[in-house]
Amino acid sequence: MADILLLEDDIVYAQAVQVYFRAHHDSYTIELHHAASIDRALAICRDRDVRVAIIDLALPDGTLGTDAISRIHQFDKKTIFIIHTVHGPDAIAEWCANIGVPYTSQFFLKKSGAHSICPGDDAAALYKL
Repeated sequence: MADILLLEDDIVYAQAVQVYFRAHHDSYTIELHHAASIDRALAICRDRDVRVAIIDLALPDGTLGTDAISRIHQFDKKTIFIIHTVHGPDAIAEWCANIGVPYTSQFFLKKSGAHSICPGDDAAALYKL
């Protein structure tokens, strides 16, 4: 089984991702754990053996998903981060370089929009990563 964290403040978007992942699992059993806040994301990482974390960078309370990446990376350096945001990859690469968190554009997927009319399309692209 693979535990995956989804840090996403948009509940409708998160539900679309969860539905897609449940419907399309293959030989792996995937358990997707949704968190809408950094504190909840950290609690999930403490309780589960999260190997992959899908992180939205723009959270509604003014905090950044990059804070979650920093804190999870300090806690568990084996976690692979998929950055899923409306921000471009250059801004993310610069941030990673500044704080020393490994980054590769292979694990970056730009959302189709903050209020995407087709979150299922994004969910499918995330699943393929």
